[in-house]
Amino acid sequence: MDEERILLGSWLLGYNLPDMQQFQESDFRYNGVFRMLKTGHSALEISRTINVPIAELAKMQAEYSYTFYRQIVESWTKQKILLQISKLSSESDVKRIQEKIDFLLSARDQIKANSGFANLLDAEMERRKNEKPVRYGLPSLDRLTGGIRRKELTALAARPAVGKSAFALQIALRVQSDKQKVLFLPLEMSIEQTLDRVLLMNGLAGSEELRTGKIKAEKLEFAKDFVNEIEISDRLKIYEGQNDIEKIRYAVKQENPFLVIIDQLTQLRANKTFSSKREQFAYMTNALKEMTMKENVAILLLCQINRDAQNCEPNMSNLKESGSIEEDSDNVILLHRLSQEDMREPELWDNETPMLVKLEKHRSGSIGNFIAAFNHRKLNFYERA
Repeated sequence: MDEERILLGSWLLGYNLPDMQQFQESDFRYNGVFRMLKTGHSALEISRTINVPIAELAKMQAEYSYTFYRQIVESWTKQKILLQISKLSSESDVKRIQEKIDFLLSARDQIKANSGFANLLDAEMERRKNEKPVRYGLPSLDRLTGGIRRKELTALAARPAVGKSAFALQIALRVQSDKQKVLFLPLEMSIEQTLDRVLLMNGLAGSEELRTGKIKAEKLEFAKDFVNEIEISDRLKIYEGQNDIEKIRYAVKQENPFLVIIDQLTQLRANKTFSSKREQFAYMTNALKEMTMKENVAILLLCQINRDAQNCEPNMSNLKESGSIEEDSDNVILLHRLSQEDMREPELWDNETPMLVKLEKHRSGSIGNFIAAFNHRKLNFYERA
């Protein structure tokens, strides 16, 4: 691990910029890069001015890790303090002072966290009082959860082909219609496939029309106007195939959305090696929860359910490969397809599938479940009256 490159990579990404004030050019081999970063220059400007390949700067960005970064900053800061002290004190004094520094560094974050609780509570209550709830769009789910909230990680889990991707896109469209920005990452669909679903959900084209491309000119113009309006509003950003966790973090920082939707957990990658899928998924869910807190966003993460729950109603123990999903998530929503025969009046469910929606975990309140209908033609969920 090259500590200098991790520090510079962070600042090239635009992260932790105030920390630069603790350092000097002489601390770095790449002192020209540091000097230009400290004066506000971009990676492109740095590359052109001091002849460092842009690919090399990009590699530094890719090496960034928040956890390692914080450890490095603390270590370098402590070393600088000790170096100054060693010039003035005896060896025994240095040892005692080092112990004191360790204590102060460990206590610093706790002191910072515990200060101003009353003021923080006042501000938060005032914010909640004036905040307009952002809805999922299913009344029972909105009633149980209070809507979608910043700084919360919500897991949406189901077996394959149950409709979780359709539900996630429906939520994205619902939220952007409330004038909130959504970052949608379909890791298993192209942008074209995603737009097809947008048109289906809004009744702007049928599946056969989309499959063959045979849409009447007037209808096509209306559909184009609809998607253009979404694009111009800049409230729904679709990042096709973006599965690197650090690049997602960077996109979130740049776009500043209210909600990030990731479809799905099994496709996420990081610039490191894992000993198992369980370890990989635990790293991802922990990083995403950290992201909700640091970037003040809500994240909806789609997950798979194990095959061993194929023919029964799922619960949190069926979440694929990872207990960390349950641990790190503030909310866990499970979808389960019911058969029409399970319903009291099966004849009323023609062309629709009854779907059990389970709020299995809710860190801020009660849990519960309800029945929704899934319309296969429009690929959307709704609650019957």
